[in-house]
Amino acid sequence: MSELKYLYACLKDGTVVSISDADKSQEYYLYPGEKVKLILRHGEVYQKHFAVKSEDLHLINESPEHYNFKMNILKEGYFYYKEYKLLIKNAKVELRISNSLYRADVFGELLCGTPCIIEVIKTCKVSEEKKEFINENQILTFEIIIDKDGNQIIEQSNCYGNAELERLTSEIVNYKDEITSADYKFRWKAKDLYMGHENETRSIDRRVKKAIEDAGGSIENIRRRAEERGEEIRVRSEQIQNRAKEEIKFNDETIFGKAITKIQNDGIEQRALCKQIVYIAREIRELERKIKIQSELESEVRKISEDCQPEWFGYFPKGVPKLNHIFYFIS
Repeated sequence: MSELKYLYACLKDGTVVSISDADKSQEYYLYPGEKVKLILRHGEVYQKHFAVKSEDLHLINESPEHYNFKMNILKEGYFYYKEYKLLIKNAKVELRISNSLYRADVFGELLCGTPCIIEVIKTCKVSEEKKEFINENQILTFEIIIDKDGNQIIEQSNCYGNAELERLTSEIVNYKDEITSADYKFRWKAKDLYMGHENETRSIDRRVKKAIEDAGGSIENIRRRAEERGEEIRVRSEQIQNRAKEEIKFNDETIFGKAITKIQNDGIEQRALCKQIVYIAREIRELERKIKIQSELESEVRKISEDCQPEWFGYFPKGVPKLNHIFYFIS
């Protein structure tokens, strides 16, 4: 007996049986209607499997991995093309393609009724002549790549033989590339906006805090004291002017000169104080303007984050606010 291990077999009526469902009460064959008989092996040394008699090995031109993958499609009724699971009906193996000399590993129909071929590739690729025949006859063909252990390499699946599907596949690839590029740009834009917002907020906070500390109170207290001081200056100025007028009116020339000097000195002092108040008021208005800008920027960032689609950032942990998760993700 050969040590090649087959995990599927056919009954006389063509029914596909997996090794897990097999028992010795049945006769098993490699393919429906073929003469190659399979023997059920189940011992302590070897795992349960179907084996081929040594004298029949020359009748087989494929590996057990290649055979097992084809028969699995027949048994399960589906296969994977890239990340898509495709159901198939009326599947048959090793069927001749039209009137050609070429055979299909698996021939069947998609659920919509579209005929298709599934070629399973382990070591030998589909010949260029066979591909040319398939393309000329517009036969939808899926090329499935398996490794040495018989496992499908999903990302290496190919499709040809149908011009419309090839066009759609190309458009999907381009669309995915555009989404990836747009997603990359969006993430950097969101990150830049967020970091700019954070930096500017911290800068303004520092400046506001320092201005308030220097002024000795809150913004409202500073504004109130500035208004009160301005009123005091106005009243004081009126008093000085009135007193100066009285002194000019009732005193001699010498007293008049002294009064003028005093008024001038008081005026210089008051103008300096006015400049200081104007400067503080201007600083307050500037701080308020920047605070308003940052508030608007924060609103914009929040709106962008709220418009984000969940699939752009993967799974959202339960109980974690969406905005916090996005800021964590892009940071």
